[in-house]
Amino acid sequence: MLALGVTALVAIVVGVALATGFLTPPGSPLSTTGPVATLRTVLHSTSVADLVVVDGTGWAVQDQTGSIRPFDPSSGAWTGRPIRVG
Repeated sequence: MLALGVTALVAIVVGVALATGFLTPPGSPLSTTGPVATLRTVLHSTSVADLVVVDGTGWAVQDQTGSIRPFDPSSGAWTGRPIRVG
């Protein structure tokens, strides 16, 4: 009877360890394939420090002029006048 209880306890402990990932080595990847990355040029400029696309409109920060300027991310063309912020 004692052997049956010990066997059941060992089975439960091993099951919990496997279910929680306790027995996997630290830092082991969950998946061998990484996320798919794509690169797309949305603007050609030598004076842009940073840019973001929000709701289909691109916004470029130009440090040299202290302004933010909207652009079309599908064509890379400027769509409006610079807005001075600094």
